[in-house]
Amino acid sequence: MKAENDIKSNNNTLPESGILAKSRHQRPDFSQKPHAHRYYSIMYVVSGVGACTIKDTDHTLKTDSLILLPGGLVHMLKDRPRKNMTVFSIYFDPPKAETDKEICDYLFQGDAPFTVPVYYAKQLRQTIRQMLHEQQSKPAGYHLAIRQYLGQIMLQLYRLQLKNRSQSESKKDDSQARAKETLEHISSNYFENLSLPEAAKMSKLSQRQFSSMCKKITGKSFVQFVNTVRIEKSVELLTNTETPVAAIAFEVGYEELSTFYRAFKKLHKVSPLKFRTTH
Repeated sequence: MKAENDIKSNNNTLPESGILAKSRHQRPDFSQKPHAHRYYSIMYVVSGVGACTIKDTDHTLKTDSLILLPGGLVHMLKDRPRKNMTVFSIYFDPPKAETDKEICDYLFQGDAPFTVPVYYAKQLRQTIRQMLHEQQSKPAGYHLAIRQYLGQIMLQLYRLQLKNRSQSESKKDDSQARAKETLEHISSNYFENLSLPEAAKMSKLSQRQFSSMCKKITGKSFVQFVNTVRIEKSVELLTNTETPVAAIAFEVGYEELSTFYRAFKKLHKVSPLKFRTTH
């Protein structure tokens, strides 16, 4: 694989930012020889199916699998015939890339690949695209931008790993637990415009199953749940800040002020302005 060979054979292949993003080329032989990277690497499977051998242990890889490898760790990738993997790799030198040492040490203490949930995968893919654009087009300050994008990726993965390691495998395999986890994500990220189909996909459930779970867990439909979370956050802002109502509507996730007013009045029977003056 050309990208890994370049990194392995040349100690000076990293640019000024201390970070290099590469795509993995598909090969007709479906395998490669064991090798190690000089630098830390984050390998993300965008599509395809295969395996990764690390310390003589085989790990299955699929779309949205992610591998975190410290420098010097011997490994080998292998594609499944006719299902070649497309892998984007980010190589970096932690001191030069100015990564957070605590987060870096935590992330790279293990060596088993894991699957990134849909809602993290969406953010991860977008950040990698931004990083590749900066690396290729090289606008003013692109070294700083690339470091910031790597920091963003590592922070996302750090939060994900903290969450994963606090949950048992049996809980993650339970449909109700997955739905609850998605609802908790929505509660924390209420400003995102997440549709019912997207939320169901995040939970690995059908829309009907997810809607049923949402009703069971919250007592509300999906739309009612999202509106309730957003409106209660707006109540906090109306009560504790002087932020204009239009700005609050935007901050909590509403694109149209009229939609915010309707949702607010449905829950509190008065307009946001009236609520602010009476509380």
